Amino acid sequence: MKLLDSIEEDVKKTLFQNSDEIIIVGVERPTLLDSIKRVLLCSLLPFDYMAEISISPDSLGPILSLVLASITEFFSFFIILQQMNLGLAKGKMPYPAPLPNLFINKTAILVIPKGINITVVRYVEPSDRLIEAFYAQALISTLIVWLAYSIMIYLFSKLFGIIGGGPSPILGGYMLSLKLYESLTKSIIYYSIISNREILVILPRETHIFILQGYLTTMLLQIGGIVLRAHMVFFTIWSIVLFVATFYSGRGLSIKKSLLVGVLSYILASMFSSMLTRLSTFILAGVRL
Repeated sequence: MKLLDSIEEDVKKTLFQNSDEIIIVGVERPTLLDSIKRVLLCSLLPFDYMAEISISPDSLGPILSLVLASITEFFSFFIILQQMNLGLAKGKMPYPAPLPNLFINKTAILVIPKGINITVVRYVEPSDRLIEAFYAQALISTLIVWLAYSIMIYLFSKLFGIIGGGPSPILGGYMLSLKLYESLTKSIIYYSIISNREILVILPRETHIFILQGYLTTMLLQIGGIVLRAHMVFFTIWSIVLFVATFYSGRGLSIKKSLLVGVLSYILASMFSSMLTRLSTFILAGVRL
């Protein structure tokens, strides 16, 4: 860190020049401990660490961010699956799927589709295959976010004619570290609101897991109310801060340009992620209740 601090100013003068060849001499290669530290602190001190990562990029940190972010995202839903039983009913789920009806008291939550007759055939616990599908979805969605972040950083860097400053996938990968904290805090909220309740979800057999996931999300938003909405707003704002830090410290844009590009990048990345996530349903199309 002391070495990086001592050369950072000189390097940044060279790093963001529009030249075809950029040579940086004397930057130490990050160790495994450096990568772990970056993953844990990048989201907390983004302006400091995005500058460091741009000067001395490494590929291990983004992979660690991907693994940890996908595991914690899955864990937030695994908490719910541990409290849940499924009632498998006759018939098929209509298309488009109806909104869920929720019946909530202090000890139990019942979730059923609106407007269709339900005849339960049997009650089951979530299968191993269903749990594995939830993790696969968490991994896919995290990969999509990484791709979206990297594309935004690359496109806006090209737009402003910036060469150098660390590969876009490296910076985008480190931005995933925020998902680690987002999912961990979300898991705590989920546990606090459902730990003393049994959850029964009744759905027709062969219902796609994305419909189940959507019903559970609706249930949580209704129970969690203002706490979960405040959580969403906070991490939306902090994601924008991460983009601003990436373009300001990691790409050398002015603070005004970084603020504008940071907001635009987050909006476009969210739209792109949402579109690709919908398309990714085909990957898990065969996984049903």
